[in-house]
Formats: sequence, C-alpha cells, structure tokens
Amino acid sequence: MQETPMVQAGATDAAEAGMREYLNVAVTQTELLQKILRGLQNGADLSLAAWSEAFDASQRTLKHINKAVTLAQDVFEGHEVQVSGALTEEMTCDEFQCLTWK
Repeated sequence: MQETPMVQAGATDAAEAGMREYLNVAVTQTELLQKILRGLQNGADLSLAAWSEAFDASQRTLKHINKAVTLAQDVFEGHEVQVSGALTEEMTCDEFQCLTWK
C-alpha cells in the first residue's frame, strides 16, 4: 500500500513544526552564549557558575540542533531530495565537529 500525498504532506508539516521548535530553542541558547561572550569581550570576569551555564547552554544548543536534524532525517528517510548546488565538506561533518562559533 502506498502513502497518499496528503499523508506525506501532513508528516512533513508536523516535522517542519517540530524542527522549527528545536531550532528556536537552539537560537535562544545561542543568544545566551552571545551575552556571555560579549561580557568576556568587555573585560568582565565570569564566575564559575557563568562558565558552567555557558557550557550547559552550548550542550543544549547542539542537542536541539541534533534533534532537528534527526527529525528531518526520519521524515525524509527513503526519499531522494534533489537540491541545486553541491554540499561542501563543512556541511557534511559528523557530530557538528565543523561548527565554529563567531
């Protein structure tokens, strides 16, 4: 039995909403990290608690990004998606090792 386009569209819409939620949380965590980094750039001393929060925020950010990517993979597994252009090595790194914070 083959899935109807309506079912596929519903699954895609649900996945898109889920990915958006995960990525929004990741953005929020990134904003916290930016505040901490701005404090460092302005010469502020950070307490151990602030360093701990920065580390935790970076871990939460990566977890939420990973959840969004996993959700996308689950939805599109078995489907071939063609996009223009080519993927660079930076875009295909495992475990987000290629991410840099700016």
